[in-house]
Amino acid sequence: MRQKHLAAAVLLACTLPPAVQAASITATAADTVIRVGEQTTIDLFLTLDAGEVASVLEGRFGLDGLGSVADVTLAPGGPTWTSVAGNISGGDVLVSLTSNNTGGNRLIAELTVTGLANGTFNVLYTDALAAFDIPAPPFLDTLALTNMAGDTLASVAVVPVPPAFVLMLSGLGLAALRRRRTARDLALTA
Repeated sequence: MRQKHLAAAVLLACTLPPAVQAASITATAADTVIRVGEQTTIDLFLTLDAGEVASVLEGRFGLDGLGSVADVTLAPGGPTWTSVAGNISGGDVLVSLTSNNTGGNRLIAELTVTGLANGTFNVLYTDALAAFDIPAPPFLDTLALTNMAGDTLASVAVVPVPPAFVLMLSGLGLAALRRRRTARDLALTA
């Protein structure tokens, strides 16, 4: 009887599909609130479980508020990727990376965000493909990503410069102008 159960268990284990690896795209903003004219960075990561490997990542991420709330520059890749390409096109960040990355967070790209006007700037997950090498055709197998299209990965609020600060700066400017005029008038009378 035991041999039947053991044989059934072995047969079942052999017919089960291999465990699906899961990974996700995450983001970290250095600052979640900036003033108009200030900058912050947002790092995009491929997060892998221990032992997971990613050889290829192709991704597209939406930039909600690009041009109206914030301006963005892109530095694709990170120290663990051997081949890197990326650009900003039509309000999206496009990245293409290859290497053999194992476990943990792998930097995909760094976005530098400059605040232009009041509002919220969002980085959205649009779609991506992560894959790893296998020894037989098709030579790549995909990693299941847990992200859903439209997920907000990071947000940065852009706020105006406080009126009190603007008033203080204008007051200092007027005081400096007054001092300069007084010094000039004294020089003319002497």
